[in-house]
Amino acid sequence: MIHASTISLSQSAYFNNLQHIEKWACKKPSIYLVVKGNAYGHGNLFLANKPMQIAVLPVGYSQDYSRMLSNSGNVVANGVKVKVVGTINMNATSVDVTEVEAPNIGDSVFLIGGEGEQEVTVSSFAEMSEQLNYELLTRLPKDLPREIIA
Repeated sequence: MIHASTISLSQSAYFNNLQHIEKWACKKPSIYLVVKGNAYGHGNLFLANKPMQIAVLPVGYSQDYSRMLSNSGNVVANGVKVKVVGTINMNATSVDVTEVEAPNIGDSVFLIGGEGEQEVTVSSFAEMSEQLNYELLTRLPKDLPREIIA
C-alpha cells in the first residue's frame, strides 16, 4: 500500500501541470484617510507613521481570519501585496492600500491567492497564523461561498 504523502509530486509529469486554485477574496467596503501620528483600529494598536489610505475588509476572526495576523498579515489588492494594520476584529480587517494605484471601494482583495505576480499562498497564510495548511482550509466558514471552476 502506498500512502499518498509518499508520492513525490515534482517527479510526475501529470502533477507538474497542476495549478493552485485556492482563492479567498472579498470586496473593499470602505477606504479611510489616516493622518500621520494618529492611532488606528480596535484598541488603537496601530500608529500611522505617514499619511495613509486604509481599506476596511468585511472579514475577521469570526470567518477564521486569524487574530495572529494583526499588524503582520498580507493581502493582495489590485496586484499589490499590502499589510494588515491594526488588530483584526470579529468582522473586519484593515489593510494599508496607500501604495495601491487608484484603490476603489468594491475592488477585490485576495486574502488567499492573488493577481499577477503577487499572491498569498495557503502555506504562507497558514504559517503566519500558526495553523497547518489543511487545518486552515477546513476551518473556513461553511457559509463562505464556494465556486467550482471546471
